[in-house]
Amino acid sequence: MIVGVDNGACSGAAVAISSWDGALLGYTRLPSYKNGKKTELDMIAFRDWILSFECPPMRVVIEEPLHHAPSSQSMRSMALCYGQLTGLCTGMCWPWDAVSVREWQKEMLGKFPKGQSKKYAIAKAQEILPDEKWLATPRSKTSHDGIVDAFLMATREYRKNFA
Repeated sequence: MIVGVDNGACSGAAVAISSWDGALLGYTRLPSYKNGKKTELDMIAFRDWILSFECPPMRVVIEEPLHHAPSSQSMRSMALCYGQLTGLCTGMCWPWDAVSVREWQKEMLGKFPKGQSKKYAIAKAQEILPDEKWLATPRSKTSHDGIVDAFLMATREYRKNFA
């Protein structure tokens, strides 16, 4: 399987697809917990989610942290999350690659107006899997941006290296 990971302790998500045919296997928000005022990734829960598929990933694709962010706290959070994710992959001997936001968006979405990446990403995901709603929870009403992005990163990897 291929696992796409949208980086972020608060809004991050992961999607698993088959490396045989690109079929959706499952998705989740990145598990987290509160540590004082900070939100931390629950790496044990994330590892267990991947292991629940009973096959090791052929590749884990992790979104690189942004070089610029609205605050130093969000940059710190993304960098820590990225380090934890790459460390888990290395420790578990799962092959992984980093992908920049611009790289996967250019390949999967093409050109789009500034500030419209989420709209275009949801449209692309719905084009690929029209019946999927991309909801974070059964009670959610709208698609989860992180889940959609993680799906598109995994799909990009599948098309590039496994299709």
